[in-house]
Amino acid sequence: MTARNAFAGMHHGRALLAAVWLMTLAACGGSDDAPPPPPPPAQGSATVGAAGGFVDGPDGVRLGLPPEATASAVTFRIARDSSGAPAVPEGVDLVSAIYAITPHGQEFNLPVSVRVPSSPSLAAGRATFLMKASPGGRWAVIGTDTAAVTSLQASIGSLSYFAVGVCSNNLPPGSIGAQNCPTSNVLRFDLFTDGGTPFPVSQDTTFGAIQPVVLITTPTTLTGRITWTRAPLSLGRIDRLDTGSRFAGSLTRQAGIAWSSEAPDGLEVTQNVDRTFTITVTPSQVAGAGGLNGVVRPLWVQAQAGPWEYLLQIPIQVRDISATPPNAPVISTPPANVGVVEGQPAAFSVVATISPAATLSYRWLRRSDASASFAPIAGATQAGYTLTPTTLADNGAQFQVEVCVQGTTRCVTSAPATLTVTRATMVPSFAMQPANLAVSAGQTASFTAVATGVPAPSIRWQTAAAGSTTFTDLTTTACPQTPAAASGDSTTATCTVGPVAIGDTGRRYRALAINAVAAPGVPSNEATLTVTPAPAAPSITTQPAPQSTTVGGSATFSVAATGTAPLAYTWRLNGTALPGAGSFTIGACSGTVSASGASLTLTGLGAGCNSATVTVVIANGINPDATSDGVARLTVVPAGGPGLALLAGAIGGQGLLDGAGSEARVQIGAFNGIAVDGAGTAYFSDSIGGRLRKVTAAGVATTLPNELRSPSGVAVDSAGNAYVAESANHRILRFAPDGSVSVWAGSGVQGSVDGIGTQARLSNPTALTIDVNGNLFVLQDVFSAPRIRRISPTQEVTTFFVFAGTDGVSAIAAGSDGNLYGLGIRSMLQTVQRITPSGVTSVVAGSAEQRGNVDGTGAAARFQDPGGLAFGADGHLYVTDSNNFTVRRVTLAGAVTTVSGAPAFPLVPGDGTGTAGRYEFPSAIGRAPNGDLIIGDASTLRRLSPSFVLTTLIGQRLATGTVDGSGTSARFRVPLGGVALDASGNAYVADLDRIRVVTPAGAVSTLVTQQPAKLIVRDAGSGFVIASDTAVWRMTATGVATLLAGDPQFADYVDAAVGTDARFGFIRGLAVDAGGNVFVAETINQNATLRRITPGGAVTTWAGAKDAPPEILDGTGGAARFGFLVGGLAFDATGDLMVADFSTSTGAALLRRITPQGMVSTVVNGGVLQPALTLALAADGSLLAGGDATLQRITPSGSVTTLVGTPLLRGVKLGSAPNLSLVSGLAVRPNGRIVLTSEAAVLELTLP
Repeated sequence: MTARNAFAGMHHGRALLAAVWLMTLAACGGSDDAPPPPPPPAQGSATVGAAGGFVDGPDGVRLGLPPEATASAVTFRIARDSSGAPAVPEGVDLVSAIYAITPHGQEFNLPVSVRVPSSPSLAAGRATFLMKASPGGRWAVIGTDTAAVTSLQASIGSLSYFAVGVCSNNLPPGSIGAQNCPTSNVLRFDLFTDGGTPFPVSQDTTFGAIQPVVLITTPTTLTGRITWTRAPLSLGRIDRLDTGSRFAGSLTRQAGIAWSSEAPDGLEVTQNVDRTFTITVTPSQVAGAGGLNGVVRPLWVQAQAGPWEYLLQIPIQVRDISATPPNAPVISTPPANVGVVEGQPAAFSVVATISPAATLSYRWLRRSDASASFAPIAGATQAGYTLTPTTLADNGAQFQVEVCVQGTTRCVTSAPATLTVTRATMVPSFAMQPANLAVSAGQTASFTAVATGVPAPSIRWQTAAAGSTTFTDLTTTACPQTPAAASGDSTTATCTVGPVAIGDTGRRYRALAINAVAAPGVPSNEATLTVTPAPAAPSITTQPAPQSTTVGGSATFSVAATGTAPLAYTWRLNGTALPGAGSFTIGACSGTVSASGASLTLTGLGAGCNSATVTVVIANGINPDATSDGVARLTVVPAGGPGLALLAGAIGGQGLLDGAGSEARVQIGAFNGIAVDGAGTAYFSDSIGGRLRKVTAAGVATTLPNELRSPSGVAVDSAGNAYVAESANHRILRFAPDGSVSVWAGSGVQGSVDGIGTQARLSNPTALTIDVNGNLFVLQDVFSAPRIRRISPTQEVTTFFVFAGTDGVSAIAAGSDGNLYGLGIRSMLQTVQRITPSGVTSVVAGSAEQRGNVDGTGAAARFQDPGGLAFGADGHLYVTDSNNFTVRRVTLAGAVTTVSGAPAFPLVPGDGTGTAGRYEFPSAIGRAPNGDLIIGDASTLRRLSPSFVLTTLIGQRLATGTVDGSGTSARFRVPLGGVALDASGNAYVADLDRIRVVTPAGAVSTLVTQQPAKLIVRDAGSGFVIASDTAVWRMTATGVATLLAGDPQFADYVDAAVGTDARFGFIRGLAVDAGGNVFVAETINQNATLRRITPGGAVTTWAGAKDAPPEILDGTGGAARFGFLVGGLAFDATGDLMVADFSTSTGAALLRRITPQGMVSTVVNGGVLQPALTLALAADGSLLAGGDATLQRITPSGSVTTLVGTPLLRGVKLGSAPNLSLVSGLAVRPNGRIVLTSEAAVLELTLP
């Protein structure tokens, strides 16, 4: 507070601010002991008592005394008289006369006011000062105004001399006179409420005297603040600060008003001061506080600075209500709490009595809430008080009444009553109605409504179909019920629907506004949705499927697509566009074409069309065009064979087959390392097959012939040499471009010995990488004592880095910055690590052992089991995040971004751009010279371009399911079970928990579900026999199954006369003789036996013995022994049972014969015979044996010929040079064609 602020508004009715500021100047010369001058002649006088009044003097001087300012009548005089007044301080000019108001020194119980006239012409625009001085004492400035006014008014506590002055104009800067100007030093005093707001100060509107800022009736702690700002030229001056509660020539402290230690008490200072302190007022200890109105006490602060003295006071009223005066009133009915709706009046009343009877007076008080102080309510002096109208701002206010015996201090105060004001309720209405919308198909539509009401309404959305009058609630997350607004009367709600379709046109939407006075809800206007067709690029919904035919035959391909019409179709064969009609010759393929939009028919196909790929490009002028996936291959086999055709289902999945694109097969988990040479050929180690395989940039896969022991990491140098870590042999092999293979490093003996080439020793080498200088880095002993070895271009082997403990990395990549980068393992799992040449490791991205899928920088990023890493052409690291099914880009500063793939369930891998691409399990990764990233993904090899377009280089994911349909549209599960033919040539297939039927034309239907089935054979009649692992059923051709023997839930070995009492261990083979007896090949606990089930269900052991060890032993019945019954079981043309066996000691496959009498003999032992998973009798009396990637013929004399495939080289290949995967079912048609199950397909093989 400045001096200007302290006195602003003391004239012309302006509001008085925080405190009265008294600044006194010690008079030059003189003596405090000089006798007072004689009283001047009276110029105006009046006698005023306790009721208060005014005293008017000459020139308009007026003294105003509020009631109770004096306890008794006093005669006051006002005269224009300066005799006895001290000299005016240097630097002050008077602009009024000096007036004496007597009795001199008269003090008052309350502040009184004095008004003194001034001369604006003499002030000449300077600030005016109202000054006061005692006879022979000092002048004090008690009021100021910055304007030239006609009078000044101020509150005072005692009488003396008064005058109005201004600062002289001719004062030199820095002079004593200039320092005497009241603005030279500033003293400020603030008193705060409980909430931290300064108490406002007001004047009595009648008498103009300052009023107490607060009434204190109970022990209360106030907060005070003193600030002292010194004059700029007061360097070296020592000032003194004090505080107190009484000023009578000096400042003292009184009982009941306690100042905290922070309050100045004789504090000497040489600089500015800003202090906060507390003042505790205890009414019961304050003298005079027990009266009717208590007592007014000023709170003072004082500053003494050189010749100046500054005083500030803020008056408070203290009343002790704990002591009830004698014969005080008794409140029989105190004011009660009141609750009203805003705008209504709130009435409070009190009932009080006094004995003996006397007149009572009332004074109502109010406070804003329970934490504030009570203040009197002007004019509220009756037994009742009504507040009208009420507002929400009155909510929580408290009221109490003071009841007194009129004219006495015998008073009592009621307990507080609380006022509750609630909002006036209002039915909701809509400030903004939802509007009609027109959007394109595929987009979303958002409706918005704004409703008001009291209380604020919630909003629920409803919809009605076109033409319907019934609205239903919307409960989707995009259209939730919006709760009422937390503040205010208005609630905004938005409902977003979509993507919308053309069929949504005409649908209507509305909002319901709901509150306590409109519980069913007030509906908005209805908004109508109009959906227009959206321009859409072509999109293929059904891909063309592979087709099979014979030489000279025909094949029809079809495609289904969506997009804005018209759609234009361009069919291609091996990438070359076909004509719309007529003959064609493309490469070795020739025939006749008829293309009609979404359908293509090829006729008269030549043998050169086998394995041709048919694709279609669909365009409508909206980019991008849609191109089919290239899976549609054409299989053309010679009439009469040999040739393999797909009857129904899907081919694909893992294997070891070489070939182009989707024909090639890769074992799941085979990708332990990938590297790419300068020609774009990718090399990867197949740890399962024990081979190094390579794939050209065109997608042709071949397998190098060298057998390897646990091949792992792969790297390629600038000369095209491929390096492979042969982990189990503890060495590094080099495959030169000319096909030669040599040991590049490692002796083959496990160890960690540095040296040259084969003189060095390595230990379980895994990951490899090559830096720009041709140094080959080898990661070894990943899970025991991880370290990195370096092999120079001259084959010098040194130890580059040894990890602490077992924390290491699982993959490495050499950066152009000279550092190595790896994927952390063990306690550093889920991080990308940097390893400097000086041996310092740090985390580039990720947080140790914290899984997740979060893009971010450094430790904020999250990975989920990353599998491989490689540097891209842009210098960034690319990490395959295996269990997030993504590829992540990691800058060397640690910023991680997902560039390809996304976590999506169920997993359906597919090509696409950016996060639209899908992976099954991305692992090893390498970079091609053109910037493509080559990625191992489960059983496929994928290519990711620099613009993040994902395509499949080789392999084909196996599509499985239970979908019925025709040909390639049907889906089977894996592993697919046995197959049997009915008289019409329909194939019955055991598909895990259901039986499927495939017609000769390839149409698939489901015969029965919830029927465990892995094996199926024709019964002696028209039905079938099926088996699960532990039970056997007879089934009619219509699918009605009856349990014959065993228990579907329990495995054991129990023969029994009643089939359902018998138990089986693990059924591997099934056959039925002409008499309807069922024979089961079974293993349990490494024990193999043949068991027979009679038509009545009795189960006995037919050959072999329970609990006998596995061995190959011919004999009759229980005397015979078997090794491991693979599963093949069939009757030959003579009625003997032929059994596929396997010797666990020699590793040889066998064919055993069992006569109807139970005599077991060995027909074939070893040689080229492969373990037969299934057997079938051919028309010429030979047996067909389906095994692991082979189909063999066994003559009655035991001669074995491989008809299709190479042992263990899994992968179905259609056409005239066929190949197979695991053959799980065999059946022979009367025309000699063979129906078999492999991968997830039913196939038909034609032999020469």
